Amino acid sequence: MGWTLRDLILTDPLLRMYCAIPDGASVWPPHPGFPDGTHALPLARTGPHTLWQAAEYVMRPLAIVARAAGEHGAVVDLDPARFAIEVDRAGQPTGRVVVELLPDADGDASLPDWLLARCVGRLAERCVTGGQEVRAWLRAVADHELDGGVVRPAPGTVSNTRSVSQLRLSELSSRPTAAAHGVWLTTAQTKRLTGQLVQTAVRSGERTAERVLEWGRTLPDTDGDERTARLIHRVLTRKQFRRGSMAGYPPARAVQDMLPAINAGVPIRAVLLAFPVKHADSGLKAFGTMPDFAEFAFLVRLKELHTAISRVYEPGLRITLLSPAQHYRTRPVEQTRAYAEMIREYIWMAEASDFLELRDIDDMHPAAERPSLIAEHVRALNEAFGGLDIATDPVGTLRRSVLFDPAGLASASAGASASASASASASASASASASASASAGAEAEAEASVGVDTGTAVREAGDPGAPAARAKLAALAELAASTGSDTLVVLADLAASTIPAGRAGLAASASGVAALFGSLVHSVPVPLPDGADRRDWSARVYADLYRTGDSVPPALAAARSAVLRAAWEAAIRYVAVLRTDQELGHDRLPGTHLHLTAATPGLGRCGFAGLGGSALLPWHGTAAVDRHGVVSTDFAVSLLDRAFVPVHADALGAGQPWFMVPITATEVAGPGSARLSDAFLDGVRLRRR
Repeated sequence: MGWTLRDLILTDPLLRMYCAIPDGASVWPPHPGFPDGTHALPLARTGPHTLWQAAEYVMRPLAIVARAAGEHGAVVDLDPARFAIEVDRAGQPTGRVVVELLPDADGDASLPDWLLARCVGRLAERCVTGGQEVRAWLRAVADHELDGGVVRPAPGTVSNTRSVSQLRLSELSSRPTAAAHGVWLTTAQTKRLTGQLVQTAVRSGERTAERVLEWGRTLPDTDGDERTARLIHRVLTRKQFRRGSMAGYPPARAVQDMLPAINAGVPIRAVLLAFPVKHADSGLKAFGTMPDFAEFAFLVRLKELHTAISRVYEPGLRITLLSPAQHYRTRPVEQTRAYAEMIREYIWMAEASDFLELRDIDDMHPAAERPSLIAEHVRALNEAFGGLDIATDPVGTLRRSVLFDPAGLASASAGASASASASASASASASASASASASAGAEAEAEASVGVDTGTAVREAGDPGAPAARAKLAALAELAASTGSDTLVVLADLAASTIPAGRAGLAASASGVAALFGSLVHSVPVPLPDGADRRDWSARVYADLYRTGDSVPPALAAARSAVLRAAWEAAIRYVAVLRTDQELGHDRLPGTHLHLTAATPGLGRCGFAGLGGSALLPWHGTAAVDRHGVVSTDFAVSLLDRAFVPVHADALGAGQPWFMVPITATEVAGPGSARLSDAFLDGVRLRRR
């Protein structure tokens, strides 16, 4: 083989994250999270640990290192007598193991799973109290930890999940020691980072405009203003800006929307529902409620869009960001006010104050009758769901709520009529579809706030008005009900569309309580027992949220019940607000030429992808810069599990990271200090698609 472990650590980021080798009285390479120094502590000299400590600091890193070394044709010496863990000066483990290679390991050195489990098992018996815990952990190793897709995620990458429910919370490490040892950006570094991001966005916008103008020369001779509208549409649908299918916002619709402004030679007025508040209730999504680097990057992308359109149409864009801070849910006023103030600061930092403004959506449509209408919808929904209990029967409650929803029942006859009309006439079918699209305006915008996309799921399943599709969706819902699957919240919404036949009933089902519950359930407060770690406790609560019976410890069952009830109440109010807005016409803003949406767009809405391909909206997660320097958003608990560490800046202070980076992006700066690598900092960029 000819390689040393030092060589492998230098070439493999995963080994660098979890592995060290003896280096005199210390270890190599220096751990960037512990700049005061570390040393190797033989396992034989350690005392017993709790199960999570042993799994986090001994067994998990050992399994990862052994598997990673094996991929290079090397075998790690797993003899417990020669095995050590890295500890800081206070004697606390860092999350890395100190190992050596076995001699003469040429050839195929893949470590069999059973051998690794056996060796790790011997270590577990030494460092974990209680044989039952050891056996439980070994079962987890056999089922999950040694699976290639779990034990070795691509180092320095984000999870690309859109919902907390997609994470295997019971297997994630929610409190690794390294998380407390992040780095700080200096004021100069912060200015350098934000400045280079803005400058790069401007240059990118200019290049996009050049390519679009070149493309415009291939257009057939058309009216000058119409041609300009088509050029703007071309900009909006470039890969770095577009969200969703282009079919939802075709060129003809863009011409219709923007031609009045272009004819008058005035800026195109656009609105975008965004920036409610950071969702940090459980600690699983975000570390705090303030906007972080992801929100700033989102604004920089809008700067890029404005630059491109201004080169195509000189008056450019004027974008109003509508914040639903208190619109759908009541939150502490000081929390939403602080969030909005920081967004305005970011607008200035992004050099975007000449075309961007942040407004509260409730200031746009003051209506004296609005509170009473919301209260009436809440009362009607609570009466309809009076016999349901989300805490004791979550599966049945979600499913039956679709049947009992007054709006769903009221639209059934109208939906059936639309379906019959569609069978008789293709033009009537098109009319019914257009009507559904118009009535779905509010929930299309609501998706930006809660991140749901049930409408797309319904469309992909086929026409819910067709008998075969209805039977298929009903069967899926039955299966979910019988298995208790967490996906019921989506399946129930799909099945809901079978009640009001035809697409005319989609608006009622897509904005129903069951549809919104599935997203809101991860954005409500989690009751915290005395002395519990918030993120670790929340992970236990959400790991099997719908189990609240006698087999669950009382404190855990009570927390799950409280979460379910809070989400249920929030979903009812959310639906009441949506329906009130539709009745008052608040889903339509006079004088607006372009409706942008950060969610998957419905018909007539232009989808905007603020962070490129990242499906997770900035306010639903935590800013992350991956190993390639790409700005994205992921959930805090997932980033911690993937060996990301916090980067703090003056913008948010010590209470909340500005963004997270792979630990390999940091380096020891000297005794007592660590820093973000200059090379990494210079490579931070927005995703191109």
